[in-house]
Amino acid sequence: MTAHAVHPGYAATSLRGHPAPAHRSAPARDDERARRLRDLRMDERRRLIEGASVTAADLAAAEPLLDVPTRPFPAEPEVERTVSPQGLVCFDGNPYSVPPGLPGAQVKVLHRLGEDYLHILTVGRAVVAKHRRAPSGSG
Repeated sequence: MTAHAVHPGYAATSLRGHPAPAHRSAPARDDERARRLRDLRMDERRRLIEGASVTAADLAAAEPLLDVPTRPFPAEPEVERTVSPQGLVCFDGNPYSVPPGLPGAQVKVLHRLGEDYLHILTVGRAVVAKHRRAPSGSG
């Protein structure tokens, strides 16, 4: 008998203690795994909530999904930039102009998601420029 052979009276097991079916093909092993997952019914476990025995499926059925919002969440990403010597501020791969006298100044670029415009503000939050937002990287 070779070092890798299994004695006929000994059942080979995997590290987890399950029988090690080395003779099955990969599709057969996948089918076996799929069968085990189908048999595993986590949502059928009963839970005691406010004195009633319910399943997760019961709870989900009692809580219908909300409608999808018609507009995106009004998030306003804000990034800090330094005005170039040419009076430009780069945002999302595009240059945007600011009024003269601001080269070297720190400004904030504010873009509300879902809107076509972006605002450039001073550190004191004064709006110094408003531009139609160009497609990302088209600059």
